Amino acid sequence: MKPAYTPEELTPRRLAIMMDLFKRADAEAMKTRNEISLARTRLHELENHLAKMEQDGDDAALFLEAYFLTHGPPV
Repeated sequence: MKPAYTPEELTPRRLAIMMDLFKRADAEAMKTRNEISLARTRLHELENHLAKMEQDGDDAALFLEAYFLTHGPPV
């Protein structure tokens, strides 16, 4: 619901205050959106890194299994 303002409230001083408030809120919202975007990008990078490390671990485990099945356990 839209607020209703009385004619006494609709002053140039209040206009200046509200314009300043709007500009600051808009700038903060833009900054927050940028931070969210950076966080999403970093999360994506971390997920890719984790997937790579898991794949490397799986590859190493398969090699170790094949090696020990062929040569036996280390002495």
